[in-house]
Amino acid sequence: MWKTIKIILEYNKIDASGGPKFCIKEAFKYGYIPDDDIILDMLDDINKSSHIYDETTSDKIFNKIKDVYIFQIKKIIKQIEDKLGGDKEV
Repeated sequence: MWKTIKIILEYNKIDASGGPKFCIKEAFKYGYIPDDDIILDMLDDINKSSHIYDETTSDKIFNKIKDVYIFQIKKIIKQIEDKLGGDKEV
């Protein structure tokens, strides 16, 4: 998702050269995403998930994906479509 956001920022001549967290913050600043904190948490969980060795942590991340992140991704898709003039339903 952050790479898609990076492409959108670059297309709109917004600096996106600083990596995933920088892109997320810029996307929020320019109104492409509704909440940068949740997406930054998602990035942290992605990094954690490659080093999970216990079931409790794995379950916590799974539940966040299911209960928070999926909903947030749908909101981001909708907001980007609205900002770019799209009318597809998510």
